[in-house]
Amino acid sequence: MNEVEVKPISLDIIEIMQLIPHRYPFLLVDRITECVPFKYSKGYKNLTANEMFFNGHFPNNPIMPGVLQIEAMAQTAAPIILTTEQYRGKLALFAGVDNVRFKNIVRPGDRFDMEVELIHKTAIIDETAVIAPDVEIGAHVIIGRDVVIEKGVTIGANSHIEYTKIGEGTKIAPFASIGGEPQDLGYKGEKTGVIIGKKCWIREFATINRASGENTYTKIGDECLIMAYAHVAHNCVLENNVIMANAATIGGHTHVGFGAWLGGMSVYHQNVRVGEMAIVSGASATRLDILPYSKSEGMPAVVMGVNAIGMRRKGVDKLSIDAVHKAIRILKSPEYNTTQAIELIQKEVPANEYVNKLIEFIKTSKRGVCIKTNKEFIHQGDDIEE
Repeated sequence: MNEVEVKPISLDIIEIMQLIPHRYPFLLVDRITECVPFKYSKGYKNLTANEMFFNGHFPNNPIMPGVLQIEAMAQTAAPIILTTEQYRGKLALFAGVDNVRFKNIVRPGDRFDMEVELIHKTAIIDETAVIAPDVEIGAHVIIGRDVVIEKGVTIGANSHIEYTKIGEGTKIAPFASIGGEPQDLGYKGEKTGVIIGKKCWIREFATINRASGENTYTKIGDECLIMAYAHVAHNCVLENNVIMANAATIGGHTHVGFGAWLGGMSVYHQNVRVGEMAIVSGASATRLDILPYSKSEGMPAVVMGVNAIGMRRKGVDKLSIDAVHKAIRILKSPEYNTTQAIELIQKEVPANEYVNKLIEFIKTSKRGVCIKTNKEFIHQGDDIEE
């Protein structure tokens, strides 16, 4: 991983003034005793009776105002990012504070010691990582090579991340493993990675492997929820708003469409496609494609109906849902094979984007689509590769 030990730096008052624009009477830190970029900073302010604010706060009972204590801590925190090359010379602004309580008062003659942590000091951060200033990183996290973490991301304790780009606002729970080597015997160490979209939620012990094949990526869309113990294998693609329930497992090169829901402990063979807004029951398994907009279950997972609730939640109108209902009833009818069913749908079902996508999905399937329970009615694709 080529981790490099970063030694803490210290700053005297002149060096502090070179980093931040504050001056008397609003420069509220005298020395930075210890600072590690992107991790933490320690400093202090020596308080005397000559401080301007003591004159009025309060006469005959001088106390440092709480808001100035917070400002002093903000100035102590500034070197955490302003000592780095990417933010040197920038202006660090104090954006807000939550859940503050003051346990002691600060008076003239006190030395006001401050410690600020941006990233837990037990975390290990590779020198190649690019991390936004407001990212929260918990204890014992390991950030390996070629990681980019955008603003608003939180990473729970003991997580391990490498070769990954993480979008804004994503939450990663403790013990997640992201960007590890693919479980593919053909992988020879070539440069690959993982791309995770915005506002995803990746829960405890979830694993997302990086891709196999030069300059390829495993991709997670925006606002996906990957629950505890779920596994996303190499080169998979999850479109936006996908939910993988606990211990759901998808093999390499699986493609999961927009808004799909994969039930807990369900299993998907490599190269399978799961259509958009489909829902698959827990403990199901498939080596064939899952029809868009369907409710599927079993081993193998077969179509049991239409995911009308999921479609409504994604804003699909009633007429379109009714048309999908009719199309799937025709596909499941024992009177027609798949080719005949598609021809009948095109004649009798009002065309809309969802029905058209349903038909196109079947026509372009390489592995086949399991629509009915009878083996002769499974629409098989050409040249299925195990």
